[in-house]
Amino acid sequence: MTNQIRRAAAIGVAAATLVLAPALADQKAFEEITKELADVGRMTYELETHVPNAFDSAEEERRTRVMAQRAELGEIDLKHVAGAERVPLEDGGPSTVELRRIEVSGRAPFESLHRFLVLRGSLNRFVMLETLRLKSEAGNRISFAARFAFPVTSVPAEGATDSKSPEDMLRKEVLKRKANLQALTEIAVRSNPTRLVDALALFGGGMGRTAGLTEVGSERGIAVLQGTVSSASRSLMEPALEKAGLHVKDVQTSPSGACQTFVATTRLDEFPSAGEIVIDNGLFRTGSVCDTPPKH
Repeated sequence: MTNQIRRAAAIGVAAATLVLAPALADQKAFEEITKELADVGRMTYELETHVPNAFDSAEEERRTRVMAQRAELGEIDLKHVAGAERVPLEDGGPSTVELRRIEVSGRAPFESLHRFLVLRGSLNRFVMLETLRLKSEAGNRISFAARFAFPVTSVPAEGATDSKSPEDMLRKEVLKRKANLQALTEIAVRSNPTRLVDALALFGGGMGRTAGLTEVGSERGIAVLQGTVSSASRSLMEPALEKAGLHVKDVQTSPSGACQTFVATTRLDEFPSAGEIVIDNGLFRTGSVCDTPPKH
């Protein structure tokens, strides 16, 4: 939605409240509704400045490949996911946002993937990392597959209203706009492409090279980590995960010589965790971690 259209919509609502003002039974109610509409409109406008009104698939592909080159990501496969999905409101109604998606996959060092995700999140627009699959490979590399969602403003067609009065109509408009603001706010919170890889790096730093990851899968805020931990450091795992912002739901382990293999199911915190992020900490590797003394 362009700035001109946003201003026109705001003017339209303001005009409607002025026209309906004499019909409202309570002047105080009218003033409250007007203020609410203005407040919601201002916050919505601020968020919508990060949501363009169009998705240029060719330009997005070009930009993504440039970022991959700058991050030294190597050769990538890029696929556009067909169609657009409208973001639903809490009550199931349509929001003013649609999602367009692309998938990027390849093989590279973990540090290069992190640089790519930093670049991906550096633009003045919202973008969400919806899914990420990582698998360690020989030569200090990982295979990765990432799906990104790009919010786009798209105003849905207005349906018929069953308002019983002018005041009822305006109050329903306030509720609808608040619900749309909530949807935009959730998109804003989730628009942090490095959140998961930062958390993995913090976890690796907390384990002091006594744990190694072989696979990671993340979707809808749930991250499943598979790997190996030295038996002497097994008790450090849950505290290190929690400190990294990976809240533990379940950990299953099995003996493997002097090590234990593990599968940890975690919920990724929405907000970054405090701590120094060291990317090159040997977290993804195919070698053994059993001979590394635990960090206290």
